[in-house]
Amino acid sequence: MLFLMKNQLRLRPTSWKAWYSLLAIAAFFLGSQASLLTQLAENLSPGVNHTVQMLATPLQFIAFAVLALAAFALVTKKWPTAEDLGLRPTLTLREIGLLAAVFVVTHLFFWLLSRGMTSADTSAVPTTKEMFEEMGLGKGLASDFASLVSVVILAPICEEILYRGLILRPIHDGLLRKWPAAAVAVA
Repeated sequence: MLFLMKNQLRLRPTSWKAWYSLLAIAAFFLGSQASLLTQLAENLSPGVNHTVQMLATPLQFIAFAVLALAAFALVTKKWPTAEDLGLRPTLTLREIGLLAAVFVVTHLFFWLLSRGMTSADTSAVPTTKEMFEEMGLGKGLASDFASLVSVVILAPICEEILYRGLILRPIHDGLLRKWPAAAVAVA
């Protein structure tokens, strides 16, 4: 599979320059500032504050991916496609089932951990409930659901778009144009 991906990337290079990867890195840092929303929401009503805190992590992942894609679209005058990013445009049913299974198992595991396990010596070791609260879990089904969707679905998708597609792909194609013989030797 990796060999197939290498050949696909080599056969369909983009016109992207290696420095374009700096755009994605800058977008990552700008998108990570979406967490500042939680600080701004502290003075709002408790319900609005809770909602903003619940959505801050998913918005952060979405923000850095969208900002990076928009930066590439601005520079290249074309929105990057899945092929440009070195990604497959579709998921198989097996992959969708695997994602759903990971999500369900993770959620059940966290739910079970949040119910019951406590420390015998509360002064030395925090309880499971305290650890979950520190991680932002245990604040209700909607909040836990947003956290799990962020970690299980959004993080991997945005990570693939950002790192493989918008940081490594421009470097790959820039090096491929500079040393095409090296790409043939590697494959």
